[in-house]
Amino acid sequence: YIDRYGTLWGGTWAGGVSYGNPDWEGNSFKVLNPYPQKRHLGIIGPLITEKDGIWIGIEGSGFVFYNLQKKTYKHFKLPDANGGNFRTNIVTAFSKDLNCLYIGTNNGIIAVFDRKAEKIKQIFRIPGERSVMSLSAVGDGSVLVGTTGEKSLIKFDRDGKMMDEFYDRAGKRFDFEFVRSIEKIFDNEFVILERKYGYYRLNLESNEIQFVDLASYSNSPNDAINCLYKDRNSQLWFGTNENGLYRIDLQGKLLNHFIYPDQLNSNTINAITGDEHGNIWFSQQNNLTQIEIKNLKIKNYTSFDINEFSLRSALY
Repeated sequence: YIDRYGTLWGGTWAGGVSYGNPDWEGNSFKVLNPYPQKRHLGIIGPLITEKDGIWIGIEGSGFVFYNLQKKTYKHFKLPDANGGNFRTNIVTAFSKDLNCLYIGTNNGIIAVFDRKAEKIKQIFRIPGERSVMSLSAVGDGSVLVGTTGEKSLIKFDRDGKMMDEFYDRAGKRFDFEFVRSIEKIFDNEFVILERKYGYYRLNLESNEIQFVDLASYSNSPNDAINCLYKDRNSQLWFGTNENGLYRIDLQGKLLNHFIYPDQLNSNTINAITGDEHGNIWFSQQNNLTQIEIKNLKIKNYTSFDINEFSLRSALY
């Protein structure tokens, strides 16, 4: 996440939240830890923003709202489930619509949190305690959920009714497996990432489902996608596990392919976001990289002593 002052905020596996500004001397980053007495805070991925602050998911401790102006924290815990299972409070995913924050956990719980009233108003449960990998609010009170296991794309409507079977217009059923990321690109249209070396485009209104294989753009058969981002020009950026960064338009045309060692420090991309100028930022194993959108100039930030931007870390 990049705030209105140009400061970049990133959640890390064990080093709290790193933050820094390219205008600061030495391009250095600092670490923010809501609980400094704990050596390993364990922020494991989700960050999501409001006008005045950031929601931060914390391993084993629910979630925190950090007010950027007041520099204060407000801590919320999720209700225990299944006999007080501790994993209920391991937050793994966030999404939001106009009124609610949707919170996914490692225990298969989706909590609907009323942001104005600051209380949980609904709880949805995925059968089998499958971990929530991703969430995307549809906009009508329903939410798409990506989970582990088979039939891992699930939709809950506003009343909590669950749907885990998806059919295209011809009646063909699509069985999604291990959905790791869901990105809303238009009203009722989403990009779905799962185990396959490519991505799906899903339209909930027209029931159109299309699979795009990244192998069609390169000679590599192992382009497993770790993350995606839609920029303000409605172009899609895909970070892969072994083959760098792709930029693709909505018609499926490849615009750029950034790889190691020509442009990148590594071919593993873990998270992607954009700033108010349209520039692209992404995290790798131990560095952050910026691509200036107007000229595609690349700049690396590597002054991290203890932080590791691993696959389950976050960048917003």
